[in-house]
Amino acid sequence: ENDISAAGAKALGAGLKWCGKLRELGVSKNPLGKGFAHLLSGLGPGLVMLDASEADIDDAGAAAAASKLRSWPSLRTLRLFGNLLIGPLGCEAVARALLGAPSVKLADLKGANHGGEWVRLKKVLTDGGVDPVKMRV
Repeated sequence: ENDISAAGAKALGAGLKWCGKLRELGVSKNPLGKGFAHLLSGLGPGLVMLDASEADIDDAGAAAAASKLRSWPSLRTLRLFGNLLIGPLGCEAVARALLGAPSVKLADLKGANHGGEWVRLKKVLTDGGVDPVKMRV
């Protein structure tokens, strides 16, 4: 709720590169939008919790977070709930990334528009050996 915009998210990401011991980041209720991917680039491997709920993130932002999951081996919680612009593509990107991110205990995308694909995504997770309870949509 600091009104961090896309430009601010980009600047924050650049600054976070110097914060190698950062474990938790909460940027919920900020209009990060397209700047979310830039913010992610500054987060190091020690990240345990990322909360970007209600932050105007879309499919591209969800896919950017999904692509970073392997870079965060300690990540336990990814909160992207309330981002109504995340659609089926973003949900699937996160689901597939969970297959290679055993440390993640919760990926919360509640409120995303999974486009009725939850049954299929649940099967993707189950077939990959991941408990579907890890992902909320």
